[in-house]
Amino acid sequence: MSSSHDSAEDHLLYSTGNRSSAALSITRSAGSDRFQESVYLIPDRPSYPKSTFKSYISRNKKDGIKPPKRFAPFITNIFIVFGTTLSLLFLGVGLEVGIYFSNRDNGFPVPKENKLGFIGGQSFLLSVAPLILIIPNAILYRELDWMVRYYQPYIVLQRGQASADETLLLDYVATGTWWSIFYSMKHKHRIVTISSITAIATFALQPLGSSIFSIGAAMNTKPSSVTSMKTLGVSPDVNDLSSFVAAAGFTDAAVVHGLDDPPFVRNGWATAEFSFLEPALNGTMAVNTTGIITNPNCQGATAKPTLTDLGNGTLTLTATSTSGCPATATLTPGDAVSQYGIAAAPCGDSVGKSRNFQPVMFWYFSPRSDTNANQADAIFCAPTVQPFNVHAVAVLDSGKMQSCEKISGYTSAHNITDPFNSVIFDETNFNAFVKARSVTTRTSVSGAVFKAAQLAQGGPQSIFDLPNGFLDLTTRIYTKHLAVSAKSIYFVNQNSTIESDENSFSPRLFINPIPGHFLAILLFSIGFVGIFVHLTFRRYRNQLHLYAPPGTIAHTVALTAHSGFGQLLVPYDTPEQMLERLKGLKFTLDKRTGAIVADEDLADIDEAYALPSAKSAGTDWPRSPAARIHLHSLIILEALAPTGKDHNGRGLARRVVRSQLRFLCKSRGILWGLLDPVVQGWIVFRRVVHIIAGNQHIGLHG
Repeated sequence: MSSSHDSAEDHLLYSTGNRSSAALSITRSAGSDRFQESVYLIPDRPSYPKSTFKSYISRNKKDGIKPPKRFAPFITNIFIVFGTTLSLLFLGVGLEVGIYFSNRDNGFPVPKENKLGFIGGQSFLLSVAPLILIIPNAILYRELDWMVRYYQPYIVLQRGQASADETLLLDYVATGTWWSIFYSMKHKHRIVTISSITAIATFALQPLGSSIFSIGAAMNTKPSSVTSMKTLGVSPDVNDLSSFVAAAGFTDAAVVHGLDDPPFVRNGWATAEFSFLEPALNGTMAVNTTGIITNPNCQGATAKPTLTDLGNGTLTLTATSTSGCPATATLTPGDAVSQYGIAAAPCGDSVGKSRNFQPVMFWYFSPRSDTNANQADAIFCAPTVQPFNVHAVAVLDSGKMQSCEKISGYTSAHNITDPFNSVIFDETNFNAFVKARSVTTRTSVSGAVFKAAQLAQGGPQSIFDLPNGFLDLTTRIYTKHLAVSAKSIYFVNQNSTIESDENSFSPRLFINPIPGHFLAILLFSIGFVGIFVHLTFRRYRNQLHLYAPPGTIAHTVALTAHSGFGQLLVPYDTPEQMLERLKGLKFTLDKRTGAIVADEDLADIDEAYALPSAKSAGTDWPRSPAARIHLHSLIILEALAPTGKDHNGRGLARRVVRSQLRFLCKSRGILWGLLDPVVQGWIVFRRVVHIIAGNQHIGLHG
């Protein structure tokens, strides 16, 4: 060599190195005649091969030198990276599980009262609560995407042979997430494309997360236990007639005011009373309990009743039932225009029984509205009762019986033998008060039937004219009276615990399926894709040797201070001017020092000297990498040596050899990269140096 400078400049270090026994390390760039570099002046980066912790500590103590620690942003910590991506993935899976249970269980229970009212209404809480879990992870994921875009130019430099527009002039951070997608597709930076798309997808998490929850009223079944307060048996105070007169009064009021059945009574059924849990709007309670069905067994007379004038202003009403049982009632037309009542109608087996248990006859009298002629009607009823085990459903807020269905016959012992007719009583031992209740009961029930006839369209006459007018009214109203009476007279106090199902409309939290599925798919997709993106990014980043935050002015100067290509630029260059000035250069990170270095583009050299590329060459052109290096060097020297441009020829040959060797080391396998380029390349390079030093002109095959 002509000088120590040239010797240092021409020196190539091929080393398997202590850090890796399988990689070929090129110390620096081949450079360019357009600028002067001084990367060779940078001392080697302090580094040690991997070994045990003990030897690492002892080596540091001995040398007094601590290897520089590579810069790694806190956000790229493995726990943050995979904690964020896995959180998004598991949130998506968890949301799908929540949707499944929401559909299966008809929502989730929520407190009836908003105990967090000081924070805001339910709608505010429902829209904010999901975001507490989603937004922090979305923000972290966008920060991780920012790091992917931030590091991408350096990753490309690490690969080497990269143009200025995809390294030095590329800034994915400044272009923003949206435009980064298009620029990364242009440069085929797929990791940036995928990361940017998933980062943009996180902006959809907020509106979807705010709309997945809603609260609505839904029927919910809750098994529980309640107390049954009655059991089957004849009430001990049945003889004071309080229950009967109360039932008659309710029946009369029900006709006048249109009242429905009272609690624990429904369409002739009377059930044992049971306690309710707390009232609930439109809620019901279903229990298996004891019930009694009452049947009035009413039938009309064989013919219209016969009215016989007794001559003293009274009439005798006589009628015979279809069963052949006669009954008689006495009335005084002068007392009232319309009259009604109930008379005992003993027949068959009931002849010898107490009047309390005998069949009865309802009779109705009124002059015709058209002719003023007397007319009457009679209905015979022989009530029966029968106990059953029933399934009863009652409304929670009112106690109203919603339904009652028999399950099986009642087989337990009880003292109910003959059914009360509930309107005619044996008054032998009654005091005046009880007798008054007896009369009131009798007149209230029959009066309720006649009142119903009066309320009918067309008045009582329309009911008299119908074949079964009074039969239908009597059956319906008498049934109500018997059932209301049965609730009091056929049950006695006795507490027991029974199972129940509470069905109530209560506030429930629902996960709306449409936005819920979309959000779950989006969360899962972002998390799943993000894992692979950041695994790849982590592998790329671990190959970089950056010791200060990338992008700072000081770090940029440190990377390029000795590279030389900065001489081609001026401070007021526009990006377009910079790209034009750096055209024809390929950039990489020097393996020895970590500096950014520039090489001449071999494609431009081939084009300038009409040398065929490896792809376009014919069969006569050598395809061996070592032979191609050899021929590149010799052809260039042969082209330049006659002109006396020894310095240019030397620099160009050196650049060709080094660039080709660098390319081979990165693109070939380990064995090829170690054996063929090292051996053949070193021979070629020594020969080129020898030719240049002797300023000799050689032929292509010399």
